[in-house]
Amino acid sequence: LMIRRPPRSTPSNSSAASDVYKRQDWDHAYFLHTEGFHEARLDTEQVEARIRFVEELLSIARRTVRE
Repeated sequence: LMIRRPPRSTPSNSSAASDVYKRQDWDHAYFLHTEGFHEARLDTEQVEARIRFVEELLSIARRTVRE
């Protein structure tokens, strides 16, 4: 049995799968914050590879505020 991730364009905010992916987005955001900004250990490519996860968190926050 394969569990597939729902498309981001149709988020299910109450699903367990959605919670898992939000948690992963937070992990990426925290990593960028600590390793990229505080420790300055990341190069441009490493930041660019993770920025989409932060953008997804911002999108979720915007949708939540509008509700």
